[in-house]
Amino acid sequence: MHPTIPNFLFDLQSDGRSPKTMKTYEGVVHQFIRWFEDTTGERFDPESVTPIDAADYKRHLLDRSKPATVNKARIALKRYFDWLVKQGVCKESPWKSIQPVKQGRQAPRWLDRKEQRALIRQVQKERNPRDIAIVFLLLHGGLRVEELCHLQLEDVKLSERKGKAVVRHGKGGKWREVPLNRDVRKALEEWLAVRSSFSPWLFVSTRKDQMTTRAVQYVVRKYGQRAGMDQCSPHTLRHTFCHELAVKGVPLDVIAALAGHMTADGRPNIATTAIYTTPGDQDLRRAVDQLSWE
Repeated sequence: MHPTIPNFLFDLQSDGRSPKTMKTYEGVVHQFIRWFEDTTGERFDPESVTPIDAADYKRHLLDRSKPATVNKARIALKRYFDWLVKQGVCKESPWKSIQPVKQGRQAPRWLDRKEQRALIRQVQKERNPRDIAIVFLLLHGGLRVEELCHLQLEDVKLSERKGKAVVRHGKGGKWREVPLNRDVRKALEEWLAVRSSFSPWLFVSTRKDQMTTRAVQYVVRKYGQRAGMDQCSPHTLRHTFCHELAVKGVPLDVIAALAGHMTADGRPNIATTAIYTTPGDQDLRRAVDQLSWE
């Protein structure tokens, strides 16, 4: 490992970057260093990396990866070299003039109403109150899987007419309250009625006092497969939550606040949320099917 990397990661952590982001950035930098040394035959020295090297590496990635992957690598490397400039290791970043790959905006994967019904039917057939509560909270609350796993009993407030979940550690350390509709309240009440653990965490398993993100991903994937979907994840349900709100005409700033899409100063990040107005694969298929002669 190059001696600059641990300090770079430490500063990322200090800026509030998640462990997942830090791991991604570390992997990207390591891959670039290996490519640089294999290509040039030189030992990696940040000061010796030129804009030509950066451009060549971008082309190298384009031959092997999707544009979104290339752009993520560009962001990570640009941030790493910008940090090196601030530390006085480099005079100028070789990634300064490297532009992102232009691509058509792709909508995230979400479930249509038929798929949603099929998923809910499968989880209700199992009659597992915990799993039902998990699916409804993801589908009608839009929580990230990490946010769901970190909910404690005291974070959920339920009454006959209203309810809310308090997300204390959202992405980027953002705090928010998510209103809970009748379906979610009913599912949570039924789960709490049979929950016997002394754990402070809302969702527990037979083995642990707190469900892991992997365990929740397994639960959602299992019922998704039973409903005939090859890929169904907690993030798919979060996308579905946002898309359904957008289709129903809910303002983007409201959707952003519910989903936890926030700027650094705490305002709704409409630019991030706008992707849910992008036509998905099903929308595009329906459009061209209308042209068919049969």
